[in-house]
Amino acid sequence: MIHVEDLRRIIIEDINSIPKKTESESVALLNAIGRVLSEDIVSDINIPTSSVSAMDGYALHSSGQNFQENCEFVCIGESIAGKPFDGVLGSGECVRIMTGAVIPENTDCVVMQENVQREETENKITIKLMKTQPLGNNIRREGEEVSKGLAVLKAGHCISVTDIPLLASVGCGSVNVYKPLKIAVFSTGDELREAGEVLQKGQIYDSNRPTVKALLQSFPVIINDYGIIKDNPDEISRILEKAASENDIVVTSGGVSVGDYDFLKDCVSKLGNIVQYKVALKPGKPFVFGHLGKARYFGLPGNPLSTTISATLFLLPAIYQYFGVTLPKLSVKAKLGNEIKRRSGRTELQRGFVEKDANNDWVVYTQFSQDSHRIYQLSQANAFVYLPAEKAEFEKEEYVEIFPLNGKFL
Repeated sequence: MIHVEDLRRIIIEDINSIPKKTESESVALLNAIGRVLSEDIVSDINIPTSSVSAMDGYALHSSGQNFQENCEFVCIGESIAGKPFDGVLGSGECVRIMTGAVIPENTDCVVMQENVQREETENKITIKLMKTQPLGNNIRREGEEVSKGLAVLKAGHCISVTDIPLLASVGCGSVNVYKPLKIAVFSTGDELREAGEVLQKGQIYDSNRPTVKALLQSFPVIINDYGIIKDNPDEISRILEKAASENDIVVTSGGVSVGDYDFLKDCVSKLGNIVQYKVALKPGKPFVFGHLGKARYFGLPGNPLSTTISATLFLLPAIYQYFGVTLPKLSVKAKLGNEIKRRSGRTELQRGFVEKDANNDWVVYTQFSQDSHRIYQLSQANAFVYLPAEKAEFEKEEYVEIFPLNGKFL
């Protein structure tokens, strides 16, 4: 068996040997999340587009007058977002201004409304500064964040939700991204039925295919679902050939162990080649990575938890490598809320529940049953606890690495 990190390296190096995806398409901005930019995004405008106020207050013009405490200014108008002040300030004059409003051209300073004393008579509004104001205070200058012609995002950038404010602000209604990968997904097993069907004795619902498809939803892929395939070598081979000819990646679940009816490994060997079989991982030992023509093959275990872990560790990182993108895996350190004793020799991902303690430290508990068939406990967990292969015992309050589960944290 191969260690987890060695297998991850082999898969990434293998994917990197494939010519990178170059075909692109234009997609609407809100459909671009998770996609990879195929060209630089160059701003056609400055941000801010004009010099604007950073605060609600008063825009001041000095004309040689300083902004010392007790200085007085006469208010001659206002500037609000979308309706700039149409005029010129004279010496010792000011305008009422709101956050984001364009400042008059000869404004030297914006003073927060909390820092002035306002006096209003029938014919005049004046303000007195309650504290000294620095020159240029509270003014966001035109182009200080983004200047026209700047490449705000580079080709190869993976678009996330937090990129949308930037892209929308520079006027992008659509972006050019690489075309998605095509990924074939199917399950094997005579015992499997689709959710919603009536089960007969000895039958179970196929949970692996929905799991893989759910994991892939936010990735730059088109999922081609080939359904449930019976435990028949000829039919499995036929679907493998078809899927490999129509997709970049073929993903199966089940049928890669050593049982009498686990045919997938042999079928892949005959149609292509197996790069690696079995990994020192618990759960998830029966894993296959190989080639089917130009397609890459990921044979995931039949156990739902093992499928989730294997896809997360090996399949998902490989997808972005087709576009030359490497995204870091989010992990944090947490104290164990209980001791762990296990057999060493395999990397293990245990289900855990992590929360903050009274000292505001992260503490993770693994007091679920860690049997690999227990999917209810997976639903109850909010993190995986990463246990390295060489270590068997972990003490309570020892720090361990955890992988937060997507959707379980804000």
